[in-house]
Amino acid sequence: MTPVLHTVPTEQDIRDAYLRVSHAFEGEESTRRALYSDYVQFFDENDLALDFGCGHGTWLSLLAEANLRGLGIDYDPDMVARCHERGLDAICSSDLSDAAAHEPTAITAFHIIEHLAPMDVMRMLMTLDVRKVLLITPNIDHPVVPHSFWLDVTHVRPYPRPVMEEMCRQAGFTGMVSGTQNRDLDSFVFAWKPGTPGWPDPALEA
Repeated sequence: MTPVLHTVPTEQDIRDAYLRVSHAFEGEESTRRALYSDYVQFFDENDLALDFGCGHGTWLSLLAEANLRGLGIDYDPDMVARCHERGLDAICSSDLSDAAAHEPTAITAFHIIEHLAPMDVMRMLMTLDVRKVLLITPNIDHPVVPHSFWLDVTHVRPYPRPVMEEMCRQAGFTGMVSGTQNRDLDSFVFAWKPGTPGWPDPALEA
């Protein structure tokens, strides 16, 4: 019997396949735009929102349409290239410090933290001196979500909303608005540091 020879994949082949898997469950952009538009209200003309894991720029495009500034950062060069094709600013990296020179005032992470270990989430919250943060993740407390959460093989762990809130507090974002969205399938936390213009001082709200 003649042995079947398989071409040995390169690391790049494996990475490319993984990236295809990682984007397989994103859903339609029109749906994401409708959901993400609710969060534009948290930002103003003085902000530069650094969108961590920006993909091909759904959130960045909403900011641009509202005449607000956004900068994407993503480790997938194809996603960054698609942002550039759409006239959106983005850099290719997985290290937030690579964006420090742009002096962002906020970090946004739409369905990103569930792909990260807890220490990496804290690193994301504490790497840059920003005054606002917005986190969105699947609402693991919803009865439907646990059945679908692990369909995405790139998920590391779920983050219940109280955990997200405490992570933000420990990173210095002590003002907070949180809740659910997308028919309660998603959880969000928007948090800010004391002294953030336009938002109440958390100490006065306590």
